[in-house]
Amino acid sequence: MRAPLIRAATTAAELRLWAREAEPGDAVEYHVGHLGADRQLRTAPSSLDALADAAMEMFAAGSLHLVQQRLGPRRFRYLAIRRSG
Repeated sequence: MRAPLIRAATTAAELRLWAREAEPGDAVEYHVGHLGADRQLRTAPSSLDALADAAMEMFAAGSLHLVQQRLGPRRFRYLAIRRSG
């Protein structure tokens, strides 16, 4: 079964669902901006923290590649790409 077409995952739950159903090479955007700076701007844990933490957990488990595309000064597109295996 092909993964549902999701242009962007905006929550940790959406990212996890996408990762379970994605096929190797499928990609999803999970943030646009400067992730590190955007996380520091918040004074309490947020959905962005949960989303970024979920991406890192799946990367550490070997199920995702995490890549960045520079869009401009201090502005990036963050992508998660499903790994094979």
